[in-house]
Amino acid sequence: MLFLSILFLAVQTSGGIYIKYDEIDSGLAMEILEIAQDALPEISAFIGHTYKRNIHIKLVSDAQEFQNLTKAGFPDWGVGFADAENSLIILCSPRVIKKDIDVKSITKHELAHIVLGEAVDGKRIPRWFNEGIAMYCSQEWRFGREKVLAIANFTNSLIPLSSIEYGFPSDKKRAEIAYTESFSAISYIIKNFDREALRDILKNLKEEDFDEAMFSALGVTHKEFAREWKEWVTKTYNWTYFLSSNAFLWVIILIVFLVAGIISIKGRKNKLKELDKDTD
Repeated sequence: MLFLSILFLAVQTSGGIYIKYDEIDSGLAMEILEIAQDALPEISAFIGHTYKRNIHIKLVSDAQEFQNLTKAGFPDWGVGFADAENSLIILCSPRVIKKDIDVKSITKHELAHIVLGEAVDGKRIPRWFNEGIAMYCSQEWRFGREKVLAIANFTNSLIPLSSIEYGFPSDKKRAEIAYTESFSAISYIIKNFDREALRDILKNLKEEDFDEAMFSALGVTHKEFAREWKEWVTKTYNWTYFLSSNAFLWVIILIVFLVAGIISIKGRKNKLKELDKDTD
């Protein structure tokens, strides 16, 4: 029997980013390291904070080890985890979950959590705010994300921001709504108040709590912002969104083709019946 030993190698970069990985994942580890190196200045500039400490990334090739390293309550569908206090990112190898993952987005997402954690100096910020910034930095708004908001609105399934202030749902579908709403809320701030206002919230946290920091930067309370954002989502992603979307158009086209096909089949059957009668 051949026994394979798990060997972790450490790689140091001039940017102060370290990564540990199993030899079999060396190629992926180098890719992650390059992504992190390139993304760190961009993320720092967006957040308005230059990261000062070393960052450690651990690429885990064993499911049990990944579970042991992540905190209790971490969802079983999660593949990345950031421990901002200890400047540590834990990533699960695609070989473990046996499916392709967007390594670039995940790396940038977790890196944003690390930078944001130091920027606010460990102060409490709402979970939706934290995740929304991470999603914005990792450019995770993909085509079709709007449908998540539209369907949630249409089915009365939108989650109040106050309900995702301290944590996210463990259910994957509900969590997807929470993540999408978080991104949407950050986008709403940038669109209506500009990026500098977002940075001002983070700067204000040095002297104020989150509610005060938001009011000083935006001129609205946390509660007022949540209400304004929900009103905007409700008006933007309503039934008219479905009518104007390409997805709805394709559904209509499909229905038309199906109806036409059914009518055609019935017509042929009727003709065959008439032919049978004529033959008799």
